[in-house]
Amino acid sequence: MAEAASGGWLAVDPEVGGRLFVALRDGRLFRSLDGAEELTQVEGITVGSEGAVWTDPDDPDLLLLVSGRVFTSADGGASFTEISDAIDGPARRIGEVERSRSTRVAGAHSGRWRFGRG
Repeated sequence: MAEAASGGWLAVDPEVGGRLFVALRDGRLFRSLDGAEELTQVEGITVGSEGAVWTDPDDPDLLLLVSGRVFTSADGGASFTEISDAIDGPARRIGEVERSRSTRVAGAHSGRWRFGRG
């Protein structure tokens, strides 16, 4: 289990009970599927000091994570793919997400991103 560090952030998934993400000050990201009883580090991703996660209500394995950069996941957050360069400003929340059959368009104050299962 990871130790908490000041300067990190926590995102609780409103669509999947018990799933949450914890970011530490050093940029490591951890995922829990059981309400933080057990945390597993998500390899291959470094996050910023603030972040937000959006879960597709129709496809709970499809996630968008905004934290210094923008990342997507198609496996419930076990792994992420970077879809943007560095973004300006903090990412405390993700705005409205437009959804079509296979594409999602999400926005935050620092931009808009298209993603999906293609």
